[in-house]
Amino acid sequence: MCILWLGTNDLKSRFHRTAENIAEGIRDCILEIQERIPKTRIIIIAPPHAYQTKVSQDWGFTAESVKESLKFTNTFSKIATEKGVSFVSLDDKDIKPSEIDGIHLSLESHRKVAEIFNNELNLLS
Repeated sequence: MCILWLGTNDLKSRFHRTAENIAEGIRDCILEIQERIPKTRIIIIAPPHAYQTKVSQDWGFTAESVKESLKFTNTFSKIATEKGVSFVSLDDKDIKPSEIDGIHLSLESHRKVAEIFNNELNLLS
């Protein structure tokens, strides 16, 4: 199994990336995995959308970063469908980043994600 959970850090203003750019990178990763290890089950995880806080601003996240993060579920879902891989949206699972920095998961959100991964792994057995 390969879990691709990418995106949020790429939205720092210095990288000039969009959700679509990041989704293209995920597509490239999937193609590489499918070519090298064809029978690998791949799951794309769309991170929860970011919130702008003083801390996230200090790290280089802007209002545009937050706007782009709101597109993760839709753009990553399209890639998953196109490539025939599994998809989980953390926004759809009501998982939110910490109120402190608006980027990283809170302790409770980490617990919820662990349950999601556990459920996905149980589907394999």
